[in-house]
Amino acid sequence: MRSVALDPEDASEQGFDEFNPEEQVNCQARAFAELKSLNARSELEKAVADFDYFASRLPPI
Repeated sequence: MRSVALDPEDASEQGFDEFNPEEQVNCQARAFAELKSLNARSELEKAVADFDYFASRLPPI
């Protein structure tokens, strides 16, 4: 298995504007939004290393 570094700041946001929490609870747009949010709060590395921490940062569905 190889490790891949992700940089949310480099990722294009085009195509990720269809997330509507009233209609969907899980989709690529939500996953990307969570990634961007964790990165913006400098919590991405901790969330990747600790699943319980990651789960605690997610809003309830």
